[in-house]
Amino acid sequence: RIAVDARPWHDVAYWVDAFSINRHAGDEESGCGQWYRSSFCLALRSSSCRGTCVVLDKRMLPFKRSWCLLELLQTMSCMEEQQLLEPEEEQDGFSGIVLCTASGIIDYGEANCQFSRMLAAKLATLSVE
Repeated sequence: RIAVDARPWHDVAYWVDAFSINRHAGDEESGCGQWYRSSFCLALRSSSCRGTCVVLDKRMLPFKRSWCLLELLQTMSCMEEQQLLEPEEEQDGFSGIVLCTASGIIDYGEANCQFSRMLAAKLATLSVE
């Protein structure tokens, strides 16, 4: 149970990509060929967005899917923009990327160290062509 912005966890809205996108309206959801108009990018740049949670399994599947990589790239872009706008201040509650596993959250030191090693191995061999 995590409090967000001094609100109880159950009062916080989440975008769950797998359930938030209408796969039957692919062109509309993907921004009709303009990725920055995709539903994810619009949600990410919303003032109520606090970051991107990446759920990792042992196969590190999010790093094998181009759409997931685009979402990670967009989150990193938002992090850089926040840093430029507010370099010394709290980033308006934007946490960026949070890496989650079945054993806990890597960013908080709660996950099994095996996931950190698997993540490092995957990133070391990641090839985007």
